[in-house]
Amino acid sequence: MRRASGTPVAKAVVRFSGTRNDGTRHRARVSTNARGVARWALPVPSKRFRYLEAKYYAPGEKRTYLQLGFCRGRSGWQECGAG
Repeated sequence: MRRASGTPVAKAVVRFSGTRNDGTRHRARVSTNARGVARWALPVPSKRFRYLEAKYYAPGEKRTYLQLGFCRGRSGWQECGAG
């Protein structure tokens, strides 16, 4: 994540969640590093998921700042929700 000025946002919280084809949900909470990057290694291959979502919270905030959602379709992953 980067600010409008282009500087990275360190120690921000990104909450990842995913729903598998069988309905099982997986969640993880990750803080961004000094470069503003947060990574989540999926516990199973991505082809077993039907929905993946990431919500970003600015440091010290409890309100969602950015949300991205991706759905798996016949042609692969597509953005299906953002805010």
